[in-house]
Amino acid sequence: IERKVIPAVSEHFSHFVVYTQKYWNLTYSKLQEISLITGEWINQNVFTKFPRDQLLKTLTEFIANAQKMAYNSYEYLTSQIQKFVAA
Repeated sequence: IERKVIPAVSEHFSHFVVYTQKYWNLTYSKLQEISLITGEWINQNVFTKFPRDQLLKTLTEFIANAQKMAYNSYEYLTSQIQKFVAA
């Protein structure tokens, strides 16, 4: 049983890791797109009296933190799966 089950489980998890990675890559690119579009909008829009630079800085920090969070959860998930498969 072990000879059949372990490779099957391990293959299933490797697919899962690949899909997770694809998901996070997509999340990254979408976040970057959002930051670019919003940045452009802030630059061109009616924020003449508004602290535009502060808003851009806040947005950039938010995007960076969201990306970091996404990457960290992906890394954590991958390490947990690898531990499980190795056990």
